[in-house]
Amino acid sequence: MNVKPYFLFVLLLTSCKSAMTLQDTPPSPVLSAYFYEYISGQSDSGRGYELVLALDNPAVILDSVSFINQHQAMTPTSNGFKARFNLTSTADMIMSSNPKEEYGNQMPTMNKPNYPRQTDLNCVIRYTYQNKTGRFKIENLEERAALYYPGKVKFKEQ
Repeated sequence: MNVKPYFLFVLLLTSCKSAMTLQDTPPSPVLSAYFYEYISGQSDSGRGYELVLALDNPAVILDSVSFINQHQAMTPTSNGFKARFNLTSTADMIMSSNPKEEYGNQMPTMNKPNYPRQTDLNCVIRYTYQNKTGRFKIENLEERAALYYPGKVKFKEQ
């Protein structure tokens, strides 16, 4: 039996580290971490969640976040970073009395929307600090009041 290939395989598996480890603490103290639901007054704009995060050190750059089974990029704001998670689909459907014109429509999915439950109020954030990339987890995010955007109201002329 030739031991060299087996030894080489084990050596490669133990020496290579391809996945980032999840850190226990963030690289900087978290000043605020919360999310809120936004609901648009127009049917085509939709609804979803916005996650807002502020750290004490402005040199830490937040890259992306995983929350409610979705992964989104973090965008910088004046006082931190935010990410928006849209819960509505924007697929266009052709509605016609002729079934042949509706041929390209996709069947609607019957999956439950990703609403955060009490146990899902955690997020994992990917960041860059001093040319190093890492990930940390924030547990028990604060949920704030929903934000309702006004819609356009059309009145019938009499």
